[in-house]
Order: sequence, then structure tokens, then C-alpha cells
Amino acid sequence: MFDQKVKFLVFLYLILGESQTLLAAAAERERAATEELLSNKIQMTSTESQNSLLRQENTRLQAQLEVERNRLKKIENENSR
Repeated sequence: MFDQKVKFLVFLYLILGESQTLLAAAAERERAATEELLSNKIQMTSTESQNSLLRQENTRLQAQLEVERNRLKKIENENSR
């Protein structure tokens, strides 16, 4: 009877050790995934900021282009008279 209890306790310790190993591995994967997520969020924020600046620049350039087109039309109209 005592021998069976010892074997059972050894079995439980083995399961506990394996469970702790699996838990440590899962915790490391979670840490790595969280780190990667944070890095991706930072990159996304940077990209969104850059995109916003490029959109602003595009809007400014489109307005400038429209001004230049109007100026050209005005010059063409004056020259055609």
C-alpha cells in the first residue's frame, strides 16, 4: 500500500513538473506575442501618422496645382485675345 502511494506521488510530481514546463513555455509565447503586438501597434501608429502627413501634402499640392492651372488658363486667355 505504501509503495503504491509513493508511486502515485512520484507520478503526481512528474505531472506537476510537466505542467510547470508547459506553463512556462506558454507564458514565454504569450510574452513574445505581446511584445510583437506592441511593436506592430507602434509601427501602425507611425505608418498612420506618415499617411496623414502624406495626405496633407497631397491636398496642398493638389490645391497648388489647381492654382497653377488657373494661372495658365488666364495667361492662355490673355494671349488668345
